[in-house]
Amino acid sequence: MLVYAKYARGFKSGGYNADFVSSLDIIAFDDESVDSYEAGLKSQLFDGRLRFNVAAYVSKHKDFQVFSFTALPNGGTALTVTNAGEVTSAGVEVDMLAAVTQWANFRVTYGYNDASFDSFKDGGGVGVDFDGNKLSEAPEHNLGLGADLHWNVGIGELVAQADYNYRSSYYSNPNNLPANLNGSLALLGLRVGVEADRWSFFLWSKNAGDVSKQVYNSVSFLGVPRVTYSEPRTYGATLKYRFGS
Repeated sequence: MLVYAKYARGFKSGGYNADFVSSLDIIAFDDESVDSYEAGLKSQLFDGRLRFNVAAYVSKHKDFQVFSFTALPNGGTALTVTNAGEVTSAGVEVDMLAAVTQWANFRVTYGYNDASFDSFKDGGGVGVDFDGNKLSEAPEHNLGLGADLHWNVGIGELVAQADYNYRSSYYSNPNNLPANLNGSLALLGLRVGVEADRWSFFLWSKNAGDVSKQVYNSVSFLGVPRVTYSEPRTYGATLKYRFGS
């Protein structure tokens, strides 16, 4: 078992917006810095049959650089980088791998992240503050479940795998408007085949449940709403052969 604690300081240089800008004040943006604190536990238990790791963290950002679409006088939008006053990101991550039997392994990963603006004055223009808003593209929950089953069948190992991945909803813009909210998403992947010393053959399917959901939205330069959807169910076969010694 290993218990650890860590402190780190990060830095990102400032720069200039090269896109259309609504005023001279937002052409340049400042440096960003972050103080990061982390503590955790890493362990292998029961003769290595169970691996369990957990970590908790807090990151404090100053002059956080925000990419966002801002409104232009003509009704369109432009992608600009601005500085929020302060941002705090705090959470916990857990991962576990269990070899339940000689032929079955199970995996669990979970992450919780609370990332919000402590201070973001004039984030939506003069007099429109984003204090307390959630960061864009920062879901609170991420969960992964997996199972690996394998049996010796003489010519090699018969392998069956299943993976389930979930993430909660998130905003695609720091203004946190309902139009910029992307719903939660859960996907299932499946894989089965035979793996030998020199060759392997697998049948597989991604998004096996054929889930069709909006995964990202934004507004174009001309002010037109646009969305991206999850990829549909795909399936196929993969054959590999290794030549040489």
